[in-house]
Amino acid sequence: MKRSISVISLISLCLLMLALGCSVEEPGSPKWEVELTIPIADRVYGLSDLIADSTEVDSVGNWISSIGNNLIINFADSIEKVTLEDELTYDAIDETMESFLGTLDINDPGSDTTDFIFEELNAQSGQTVPFINEMNISKYPQDLAPFSEYDWAYLETGAANITVTNNLPVPLDALTIRVLNVNPAGIVLVEIIIPASHLPLLPDSSYSSTHDLPVETEIDNEMQVEIIGHSPGSATPVFIPDDNNIQVIVDLTPLSVIDALAHISTQSFFNDTTYIVEEDDIVTSARVREGTAIYFVENRSELINDVIFILHDFYNSESQAYRDTFRILPGGTYDKTVSLEGYEFRPEVGNTARAETWVDILDTADPLYNIPEPFVEVSENQSVYTEFTVSELVFSDFEGILAERTIEIEQDAVIFEDIPDGLEELEVAEATAELHLVNAIGAPVEIDLTFLAYKEGIVQETFHVVPPLQIPVGSIDNPVVIDKTIPGLEGIVNVLPDSILPVGEMRVEGAVDVSELQWVEGKFLIHSPFSFSILDTTTLEPELTSIDEGFDNPMLEAILRLHLTNHLPVSGEAYIITSFDSLQFSDYDSSGAKVDTFLTGFLPDAEIGPDGYVTEAGEAPVEVTLDEDQLEMFAGAGENEPLYFKTMVIVKPTTGIVNARLSDYITVGASATVYLEIGEDDNGGGQ
Repeated sequence: MKRSISVISLISLCLLMLALGCSVEEPGSPKWEVELTIPIADRVYGLSDLIADSTEVDSVGNWISSIGNNLIINFADSIEKVTLEDELTYDAIDETMESFLGTLDINDPGSDTTDFIFEELNAQSGQTVPFINEMNISKYPQDLAPFSEYDWAYLETGAANITVTNNLPVPLDALTIRVLNVNPAGIVLVEIIIPASHLPLLPDSSYSSTHDLPVETEIDNEMQVEIIGHSPGSATPVFIPDDNNIQVIVDLTPLSVIDALAHISTQSFFNDTTYIVEEDDIVTSARVREGTAIYFVENRSELINDVIFILHDFYNSESQAYRDTFRILPGGTYDKTVSLEGYEFRPEVGNTARAETWVDILDTADPLYNIPEPFVEVSENQSVYTEFTVSELVFSDFEGILAERTIEIEQDAVIFEDIPDGLEELEVAEATAELHLVNAIGAPVEIDLTFLAYKEGIVQETFHVVPPLQIPVGSIDNPVVIDKTIPGLEGIVNVLPDSILPVGEMRVEGAVDVSELQWVEGKFLIHSPFSFSILDTTTLEPELTSIDEGFDNPMLEAILRLHLTNHLPVSGEAYIITSFDSLQFSDYDSSGAKVDTFLTGFLPDAEIGPDGYVTEAGEAPVEVTLDEDQLEMFAGAGENEPLYFKTMVIVKPTTGIVNARLSDYITVGASATVYLEIGEDDNGGGQ
């Protein structure tokens, strides 16, 4: 820095003041001594000046910044957002169901009556006879009217209610009733022997009994009845009525059939299946973001069926399980694909889901069948067959117990483009990572983080954060923030990397209430308090001034003063040199080159605290009175021959690594005090 200083105005001011304030005490011309102070240097050297001029670390770029009053080397970047998107995914499921008709019911299959006529008694009807002889009764089978609700049936269960009425004028003391199948013939379906406790069966008396029909037997809708019995007759006179018979009523109860050609009234059958959605997680509730259900239904029966397909545990916005109702004709098929997006999966038991096919048979008497009789051939092996697939499910929200999910932390490396030329490595004593992590996920999160320091594409240093970082449960509305200070990253900093890559993984598990839109993100700052070493003697930028107006008055004396303040952990010297040729300054050598050295001083030592930082500045005032040659040189300055002053601070190499703060400094203040002799004849003119 160069400055020009004028002394004329200062001398004129002093002459004016003396002219007003002095008196002549004796003959002769009076003379005065005038004191002038001329500034030479006033400079503050900050830490950045020292770094730029004398150390291994360049202050340009992202390498050096400040936190508070501390100068630091830092590498900083964000940790990109990590979410659970696509992590809440379950595999597809393929299942089948076959809803068999099973045994069907023939409701109210019908009843019929047959009368066994006794012609010999009818021949005497209306008469009173003195006696009736005993009778052995053996009647040939008589046909019943065909039962109207079926043609034939292969029984699972069924029964016949038999009622016999004695319409004879004499009692019966033995009676057996048999109901016979017509096709195939000869099969006794029911045989009833009236027990002795109900005998004799008196005239106008009845006996009823219900007997099971034979199981797994084919019965025809045409049946026959035969009776075998005995009457003791009457030894006393007896009136013979008009109609003498034994009446048998056969009433079939509802039949449960394995196979049949019959009228099938409306009835239902169903089947369901339970499948495991996920083996590891325990789902309480989960919202489907992506997923479909595909199902195919085939009617493998001769019936018209109204089908309800239900996916239990998948609920719509109205909390109703998914269901689809459709009608399917005999031999027909039905298929559908439905999106489950937005459905809530809420299993009743564990991780299982249940699908169900419910079938309502359309009464075969319905005109839709378009058959002359309401008979349809059915079999227990006929069915409604269902295939269904639930595709891969991707959930947007999940509540329950989540098995461990590991999500890779993927991001680009932090690239440093302003590494000082020729700088190979640092020797920082300590380096720290400041981690700022934000958890907006409804689950505790564990972060496993590693920093990789690259140089020319090769990993030079690795630092693994141990133990893994634990972040409590957060939410989007109320995220949890943690700040961690991790020491020990000196190796990362000292290799002076050209890029740093944070890698690792996030782990989530346990009882959670999470959403795929929830996230974890953060940022990191790897820094070291600024530590440096000075390897070579270095000169800070000099302060250059000049005196380019001369002194016409005699210079009696000149005193040069230098004040040094050092708030840096360095040592060195300060010089004030002069020359009438400023170019000679470039050849200056403190050991004695041809440039006048007016003043030499040493940088005072600053007080260093236990942490290696300056706690109190060192101060050193230096004062020197110019000798005769120096005074002549000073007095010879003028407009035609300016005198140049150069104030220099030279910093010596440090003995090791030292620490500094942003506020550390060196100040240099210099001035010259000159004494001039001024007489009355000067009148303020000249110097």
